[in-house]
Amino acid sequence: MGYSYADLLIPHLRGAQRIEIVDPYIRAPHQLRNLNELLVAIIAAKPAEDAVAVHLTTSVEPEREDRHKAQIVGLSEIKDAVAEGGVEFTCDFADGLHDRQITADTGWRIQLGRGLDIFQPFTSANRYDIRVRRQDWRRTKSCTITSLKE
Repeated sequence: MGYSYADLLIPHLRGAQRIEIVDPYIRAPHQLRNLNELLVAIIAAKPAEDAVAVHLTTSVEPEREDRHKAQIVGLSEIKDAVAEGGVEFTCDFADGLHDRQITADTGWRIQLGRGLDIFQPFTSANRYDIRVRRQDWRRTKSCTITSLKE
């Protein structure tokens, strides 16, 4: 516990005008939520008048057309939601992806061992559970995040 995208990633993304995310596993609802939370953290870290272009390259789960439709709907909803905050979100799909990383036009490259999926699942019948709003109250999975200034 005690980690969030705001602490781990935003210091390297602050001031960027263009951010590229490669994560082949932005498919399931919790993975889409993680992406949305990162984009909200980017919005919170930038001046309100600035725009940031964020491009995601991800993949489709083979032979699961039903999940791909839900993935497309989720990504579209995220795009619409973050546009209000000044994030121009685009995405595309590629086969054969494995490595997960974020690069910014500020010269930072962040290698994400687990991609954005660093939080352990949690269930709660309480819709006001603090973990829904506070990443730092969630348990994390073991992973490595390496930030490189290029």
